This record gives sequence, C-alpha cells and structure tokens, in this order.
Amino acid sequence: IEKVKKISKGGYPQYGMFKQRKFEIPKLYPNVEKAKDKINWKQKISFEKGLRKTIDSYK
Repeated sequence: IEKVKKISKGGYPQYGMFKQRKFEIPKLYPNVEKAKDKINWKQKISFEKGLRKTIDSYK
C-alpha cells in the first residue's frame, strides 16, 4: 500500500477487502517457484515497474 501511495504521488487509493459479487471469478494468485525451478523462468519487469505501469493505466 505504501508503494502504491508513493508511485501514485498522492491521491487516495481504495484498498482492502471488497465484497465479491456473484458473477465474479475468484482471484487466483500463482506461485511461480515451480516455473523458476523447472523451466528457468525469470520475471521481465520488476514489481515496482509493473505497479507503476498499472497505476498509470488507471490515470
């Protein structure tokens, strides 16, 4: 949350738990450790850069 505030340079981002609506697909969060181990996968974009791009796309 602090990184979002820093990258967005202010504003009031909404965060926390939101009630899931009936038609929404549950969010899935991958564990990439197996991909790193089996196929030598590596991320191309840092967490901070990806977060910045996501925030910028919502502005």
